[in-house]
Amino acid sequence: MASAAPAALSTKETTNYARLCRLLVDIGTQALRDTFDAIHAPGNLHSVLAAKKPTLQSLRKKKVINHTQWGKLYPAILTSVSSRDFDTTLLMVLLRNLCGFTAPLTGWDALPAVTDLSKVADIARVKYFRNTVYGHAEKASVDDVKFNDYWRDIRDTLVRLGGVTYEAAIDNLRNECMDPEVEDHFMELLSQWKKDENNIKDQLDVIKKNLEVLTSKDEDQAPVGNRVDRENHGNCLFGSILGVLTGYGDLHSGQLTFKGREIYYSSHERFHSLREPWVYDARACDMESDISCEACGYHDRYDAVQHAVEELKGMLKSKGLLYES
Repeated sequence: MASAAPAALSTKETTNYARLCRLLVDIGTQALRDTFDAIHAPGNLHSVLAAKKPTLQSLRKKKVINHTQWGKLYPAILTSVSSRDFDTTLLMVLLRNLCGFTAPLTGWDALPAVTDLSKVADIARVKYFRNTVYGHAEKASVDDVKFNDYWRDIRDTLVRLGGVTYEAAIDNLRNECMDPEVEDHFMELLSQWKKDENNIKDQLDVIKKNLEVLTSKDEDQAPVGNRVDRENHGNCLFGSILGVLTGYGDLHSGQLTFKGREIYYSSHERFHSLREPWVYDARACDMESDISCEACGYHDRYDAVQHAVEELKGMLKSKGLLYES
């Protein structure tokens, strides 16, 4: 006997999901923006960003801030910068890094304790609820019981962040008619918000895993006993990995030594000026010298090296494999 065809999702359940998406993307983003504006007044934002540029440059090098977001932070006319142009992901990054907040006790990604009603806890809640609601994306449906629970918790959070003026807007949204095109639009926006943050994490995870693999591979085969041998081997590994990951970079002038051969590099120009080629250690990797950072999940080799060099130094020094001359 043929099994019955699965029942189609009810319009009500689909609309419930779309309504939650809109609540988070539309009103949730505005609440984050108002929170940011209350700390950094819009009229003085360009001055704040100028002072915090080193911090933001570091985040850009780590791919936490992408090229498009950077253009919004530092437009051609600097005084024209406005938080109205910042997407949700960028607002969350700025709130966490430019506003003097300390992460809640449960961290930025977990649901804070119900007794913690601080502003920073509510910022973390917005992200948590985003992830929770997105968990229903595959079926794009939320039943009435879950919808009511989610709506209540998100509403309370946004009203605390944005003030009582948010109550009317949120209540109106709950009863507003939503046509299928509007539903699809806000479902896609929530999905894109989640993908943007996942992309940041994925890129950082990939480069970290690649560096750990290369470091572990070298440590397993490193000569033991002779400090000079370990020093030379570690320095060679450092040069090897940088050569493979980047092909070029903006490093401080200096030199690396491997078994009596000196490798000079210079930061007078953006591209390396080498007196002799990089020395590649076959025990560290078998890659060709022209492989770009795409092998590590990066498409901009110049940005990648800035992040990679600091992680490499820390990892190799902690393992006793790197001693800079």
